Amino acid sequence: MPMNEWELTARIASWIDEIARKDRSLPFSGARCEQRPETSLKRRDLTLLGSIGEVLITGEIKLPYQKDGSSPYNAVVVGDARAKALKASSKYFFTWNVNECVLWETSRTTTWKDRNYKSWDVTKVRKESDLEHPAVIDALKKWLPIFLNDLAKIFQGTAVNRHAIMTHL
Repeated sequence: MPMNEWELTARIASWIDEIARKDRSLPFSGARCEQRPETSLKRRDLTLLGSIGEVLITGEIKLPYQKDGSSPYNAVVVGDARAKALKASSKYFFTWNVNECVLWETSRTTTWKDRNYKSWDVTKVRKESDLEHPAVIDALKKWLPIFLNDLAKIFQGTAVNRHAIMTHL
């Protein structure tokens, strides 16, 4: 049976937990799947927690061969992910269709396209069976520490903000 979005998210959360346990320099204590606030029935696909259990970032994961996962820039998915991040008081959120992950600023008041903070090309999944392919699993496992380290730099204020760069050109 092919892997669904929930199974993939759970697998990713377990890999993030393992990375966070091994690399104590990261500000994450782990990842949680399908969490929701008490005031809503809408669940966040993935939530990364800080050292005292606070929400650091939330994200939505979609499968690239499904209608809502063809792009991490899907306006409906981005809007939904932003609303969930706002409820969680997260300064950033991400949308990830497995192939590309996009980090967004939650609170900027400009158009949603201008909130794109950073993006990463991760892998090339085209069909369900690709998710079980060793090369795809390897690509995901290699990318996750990069993603977490980039996030850590952003949270610590040591990453270069692309908006700051663009305003100084």
